This record gives sequence, C-alpha cells and structure tokens, in this order.
Amino acid sequence: MRTDQLAASTRMDDARAEIQRITVRQDEQDRALQEIRGNADRMKEIEKRQAALEERIGKLSGAPAASPATESPREWRSPEEMYEVAVGQVKGGNPKKGRETLSDFAVKYPDHKLTPNALYWKGEAFYAEKDYENAILTFQDVVDKYPRGEKAPDAMYKQGLSFLALKDSKNARILLDLVQKKYPKSKAAEMAKKKLKEIP
Repeated sequence: MRTDQLAASTRMDDARAEIQRITVRQDEQDRALQEIRGNADRMKEIEKRQAALEERIGKLSGAPAASPATESPREWRSPEEMYEVAVGQVKGGNPKKGRETLSDFAVKYPDHKLTPNALYWKGEAFYAEKDYENAILTFQDVVDKYPRGEKAPDAMYKQGLSFLALKDSKNARILLDLVQKKYPKSKAAEMAKKKLKEIP
C-alpha cells in the first residue's frame, strides 16, 4: 500500500515537473515574441522618421517629395481570385506585392474561409523577404486566431525556422518541439522532428 502511494506520489511529482517545464518554455517563447514585437515597433518608428526626413530634404531641395506610385486599385472578380493572385505573387518572386494584396484581403474579408491561409502566406512573404521578425509575428497571428485551422501547425513550424534564421536555436527548438506536442498528426510535426535532429 505504502509502495503504491509512493509510486503515485512520484508520478504526481514528475507530472508537476513536466507542467513546470512546459510553462517555463511557454514563458520563454512569450518573452522572445515580446522582444520581437518591440523590435518591429522600433523599426516602424525608424521608417516613419526616415520618411519624414526624406520629405523635409525634398522640400529643402525644392524637389517634390517622392510620392508613392498612384496605381489604380485592381478590381477583383472574387475573393478567391484576389487570394490566388496574391499567393502566386508570393511564390512567383514578388513577395512584397503579394504580401500587400494578402493584407488587403484580410482587411476586406476578415471572415472568409481563406483568411487563415491569407495570413499564413503573408507570413511566408515576410519569410521570403528575410524579414524573419515580422514573419514570426504574422505566423503567431495564425496560431492565435486559428489554432484549430489547417495552417496553424505549418505556421508554428515556420516560426521555428524563422528563429533558426535569426540564429536563435533555443526558441527554434521550443517551437519545433511544441509543433509535435500540439499537432502530433500533422505533416509539420514530422518536418519539425527532422529539423530538430539537424540543430546542433
């Protein structure tokens, strides 16, 4: 009887320790994401200042400030067409243009069944542009807003790859491990398992 109690107590302790380890990992991931959000905000601030500076220089030199190309917005026959064209742009080597179209899609059709995919491909566009911090944040949107969607495991896997690209193997490992725990039957879980073996 005492042996059984001892074994049960040991199992409880092990379970508590495992829960604690997972919580610590989650906290570490949250901290890393907060840090990246801070960096992204700083980048936006720098870009804003740069634009203001360019405008002032333009005024001083008497030349008109560089105005964005006034392209007439394209008329889409359907949300599906807009989505397909945008994804084609991301895959076809014009990720910036594709990303802009996908952003418009998400704003225009927030409840469309393709919106989770649009957000995912927006993350892929950032990834293709080597803007890994914004890729991580965009993939996090997919995981947060559509945790049960088919793109959630892929988004989490790509977050891991983005952290790897940023030479942050610690957070990459946490995410690749998390893909396998949260989505064990997904293809992303298989890829994450392989990728973990490659990390030194």
